[in-house]
Amino acid sequence: SLDGKSATLYLGDGQKGEPITNADQQEKRVQDAVEQGKAAGKTDVLLKAEKKVRLGDLFRIATAAASEGLKLHVAVLETDKR
Repeated sequence: SLDGKSATLYLGDGQKGEPITNADQQEKRVQDAVEQGKAAGKTDVLLKAEKKVRLGDLFRIATAAASEGLKLHVAVLETDKR
């Protein structure tokens, strides 16, 4: 977020759907989404973060998304909000 204190998470591509701001809820929802993808035959997980996201938050979400047999990819984007 703009305050630099909390991360807002969206499942899926981009800022579509419900924003998830509670850290415990974020980890649970990510784990659930990864398990659903794995059950559907997916082999990769992609995390996209803006440059301003703290490394600790990115690591926390990456840890929640890690699952045996899946490849984890992380992309950090610098957005231009002019």
